[in-house]
Amino acid sequence: MTKLARLFEPAGHHAFIVTGPLPALAEAIGQTLAEKLGRPLSADADSYFNYFDRFGITDSRDLRQRQASRQLSDRLRYFILAIKSITPEAQNALLKVLEEPAAGSRFIIVVERPELFLPTVLSRCEVLSGRDFLSEKVEAPGLDSGRQFLASDLPARLQLIKRLLGDKDRARNQALDFLNSLELALRADLSARGSLPAAINRLFVVRRLMSRRGSATRLLLEDLALSL
Repeated sequence: MTKLARLFEPAGHHAFIVTGPLPALAEAIGQTLAEKLGRPLSADADSYFNYFDRFGITDSRDLRQRQASRQLSDRLRYFILAIKSITPEAQNALLKVLEEPAAGSRFIIVVERPELFLPTVLSRCEVLSGRDFLSEKVEAPGLDSGRQFLASDLPARLQLIKRLLGDKDRARNQALDFLNSLELALRADLSARGSLPAAINRLFVVRRLMSRRGSATRLLLEDLALSL
């Protein structure tokens, strides 16, 4: 897993900024952590994952309260933040959290480019590129190719979805991995069917709905097969 293995090592820096495409990279990091923990992050009281279109002062204050709360396990607590944009006020508040972290806290901040942050914030973090890590996840055995999906006709897409969901115990994780692969394919191929913003937005909607308890994974993927 190359240098990004440091994200999950018990002994290491308390804060990382990882750069790469959002939200695919953040999802891949979150899934890797869930695999290491042996359970979904939503079921782990000492893990926090959230995506922010705009990270504001209220979000910084909420993070400070969360990391200051009582730890429920004897391992690291992980805070994975996928941030599209951030206000100057929020950066100053975030800086205080990074300067005085609670013991056992590990911050993984995922952004598209490090220039998003003030130099003072960057100086408190180890900055890593996540593109190699994401490539490893997408090319891993058992993952379906987003490029194959986009190049296929409707019957072939539906057959691919059927194969993807064949293992009921792993169906949801397989589907989320596939969405990451599909997002990468869409971003890499501007000639993909439909306009890129519309296709990406539709994928985001499906990913958000799939994260809800009791969501119909097959129907959501079939919607993508029809709409992309």
